[in-house]
Amino acid sequence: MDIAEAIRSRQSIRGYKSTPVTKEILKEILDIATRSPSSDNAQTWEITVVSGEVLDNIRWGNVELLTSGVTPNPDFTLGRLEGVYRQREV
Repeated sequence: MDIAEAIRSRQSIRGYKSTPVTKEILKEILDIATRSPSSDNAQTWEITVVSGEVLDNIRWGNVELLTSGVTPNPDFTLGRLEGVYRQREV
């Protein structure tokens, strides 16, 4: 597949299968991802893969934070999208 075909065939998926991704596929994806450009070629990759009970604990911890009224403190924030950009977001 060339770059033009890759761009043209790109799509956003918002529904996911419940089938876990195999370790082999994850390793391949992460190997490819670490070859992407980085600012000043710093290559500061830090990747953590979690599954099973650890992932469930993270999920429920996030649910508890969101429902407890704690103000979110993200690493970075995005401005509020407006107009056509907001429509595309939803």
